Amino acid sequence: MNLTVAGCGPAGLIAAISAAQGCPGLDVLVLEREAEPLRWMNDPRNPPALTRADDDADAFAAACPNGGEFMRGACMAFPPSQMALWLREAGIRCQTMPDASLRPLPGLAAQRLSICLLEAAKMAGVRIVTGNALVEMSASTEGFRLWTKNGPSLDADYVLLATGGRSGQLGWALATQFGHMPRKWVPSPVLLCTNDHRAKVSAPLEVPGARAWLPELDAEAGGGVTLHPNGIGGRAVLELTARHSAALAELGHTTMLEINWAAHLTQGQPTRILREIQQSHARKTVVEDPVMDLPVKLWERLLADMKLPPDSRWSALSPAKLQALAGQIVSTRIKTDGRAMNKAEWVASGGVPLEELAQDSLQSLRQRGLYMAGEMLDIDALPGGWNLHCAWATGWMAGNAVADAARARIG
Repeated sequence: MNLTVAGCGPAGLIAAISAAQGCPGLDVLVLEREAEPLRWMNDPRNPPALTRADDDADAFAAACPNGGEFMRGACMAFPPSQMALWLREAGIRCQTMPDASLRPLPGLAAQRLSICLLEAAKMAGVRIVTGNALVEMSASTEGFRLWTKNGPSLDADYVLLATGGRSGQLGWALATQFGHMPRKWVPSPVLLCTNDHRAKVSAPLEVPGARAWLPELDAEAGGGVTLHPNGIGGRAVLELTARHSAALAELGHTTMLEINWAAHLTQGQPTRILREIQQSHARKTVVEDPVMDLPVKLWERLLADMKLPPDSRWSALSPAKLQALAGQIVSTRIKTDGRAMNKAEWVASGGVPLEELAQDSLQSLRQRGLYMAGEMLDIDALPGGWNLHCAWATGWMAGNAVADAARARIG
């Protein structure tokens, strides 16, 4: 009995390991088109959030704009704590971050995090062939005949597609051969681009408590906004673009973004604070006296937008000017005109609809013996460990389902 896994990303890798461990008599082969699988994990400047630090299934469901109810169950079947244990056993030590994600300890990514994961597969008896991809397949009552890009044809009793989510990738094309209808792949950008001078910075500028609102979509999110040299990002923007990726794509990512830089304050409180500062700091220049914990550079941009002379003092501001300044702080309106480059995208929606798969095994309802996992599925989740755990959990589910089926056939 044998299983061929197409794709050596997180989902494909853990599926292969789970299948091999669950059925020792099963021969497991992974085909990966890249020469170096998982190399994106090795960036020491941006180590990936591998999973979550807690097992809150309700929070997990809420963090999935699409497929949340399914992932609630998947999170209970394969919780983040189990994944964390699996990582430790593979030699990967993690730390809990302020956002409750688990990331590798500093230095581990530089030591090639991918090597630890691939070594775990090798220890489980999984064979990995790199630089080769599954390009065509057919099915019969006896199993599957597979054709690869750089090798001979193969026979397989089971096939698991985990090639990723971009609609142009081979996995989606292979799924359509068996009657599946993947939903359009829509990227969610990390950054929304703009030419607004208030958002132009030479280095990242973070406002942790800020909230962002897309009036055209009536959508709002908190968690902070960060201005980058090439666009606007931060947790609030990430959540908005993840939850509304399709609608934003239809708009060409050209829309109005409204930012409340002092979202921790109640309505009317910013105006009262400015009045109090005016009374106590009357002789100070406004530009040298940032308020409400706003970064100096952001404060300067807000004042410049109001065309206040650099030497303006608090005492010279009229009630109307104070009100306008408060309005700038709680409602900075910025026109976006596109998204960041594709390499910066962390989340995407689209994939094979869950209703086309058995919910407990992720086996195709169109073709017996065909399984799918990871970004092949129409599931999307927010960054911060949720999205990557979706790959681990669905790979674990599919891999164990293959092991169960193989054991039943072997007897």
